[in-house]
Amino acid sequence: MAGSEIRSKIRSVQSTQKITRAMEKVAASKLRKTQSQMRASRPYSERILEVIQHVALAHPDQIHPLMTYRPIKTVGLIVCSSDRGLWWPKCEFISVHTTANPSF
Repeated sequence: MAGSEIRSKIRSVQSTQKITRAMEKVAASKLRKTQSQMRASRPYSERILEVIQHVALAHPDQIHPLMTYRPIKTVGLIVCSSDRGLWWPKCEFISVHTTANPSF
């Protein structure tokens, strides 16, 4: 390799590193935002649980069919993934294996 080719290769690698760092910063920002939203919704979910428990215990002689024990026959699986970015190969892998193996 000539000196100019090496310099070009170094610049290319440095450019890729800059892009990767920027993408990491964006991902970290999105993660912080999502975690903040999750923490903010926690009181609502706790209150909903309290209300459901109160309603369920209000009339112990009447048990709703959804509140009874039933053996598990089937399981539903919801897969959420992205269709772009550096994680696309991983998302594709998950998608292929969850649709190809419905025995979960």
